[in-house]
Amino acid sequence: MLKEFKKIMLATSSDGKLREFKELLGNEDDIELVTIKDVFGDNAPAEPEENGKSFADNALIKAKYYSELSKLPCLADDSGMCVDALDGFPGLISKRFCITAENPNPTDEDHNMELIKMLHKKGLTESRAYYECALVLYNAEVNYYYTASGKCYGQYKDQGSGSNGFSFDRYFWPDEYGYNFSLADLVDADKNKISHRGLAVKEMKENMKLNKTYVLIEEKENE
Repeated sequence: MLKEFKKIMLATSSDGKLREFKELLGNEDDIELVTIKDVFGDNAPAEPEENGKSFADNALIKAKYYSELSKLPCLADDSGMCVDALDGFPGLISKRFCITAENPNPTDEDHNMELIKMLHKKGLTESRAYYECALVLYNAEVNYYYTASGKCYGQYKDQGSGSNGFSFDRYFWPDEYGYNFSLADLVDADKNKISHRGLAVKEMKENMKLNKTYVLIEEKENE
């Protein structure tokens, strides 16, 4: 049989990600997207150790962990920036590569300034790069999950522009716009057509039966 779900937890407390996923999945009243903070309040569990060897591994670790704790279907993503001139760095550690004892909670700008500094040390102001996103929708109730992925190619530059984005968006100039606009310059509708996360969600909706209104997950018949 098929079971219909009306609530999905996103494995994030980021308002930016919540806003983006709402736009990508559709702002239908029939489905409620909630965050870790919405579900657990001030008693949020410790984050799981993301020790996978790929973005998909880490997304599965998070989705399974939070679905088991919340008893809700959980949609988790793991994404990052891979810069060619830096041999794919920061990749899997995009969200934490400049964490230090002196700066345990670096901002997006901190990460970008460190990455640009690394390029400058190589005598470069830009490099070919790509954003990668892996998505996992895990339902602990039936121990089943779906996956999807997406990549967005372009140039990572030391020139930032725009305010409609987060992470590395201000410094990433996608191929599709001829490097005239950063991801942060684009309105949501245009960004979502080409972004790594937008492409991953599109695949998720097509392959895992996730649409704007509800999630359908196959269950075993009671014997």
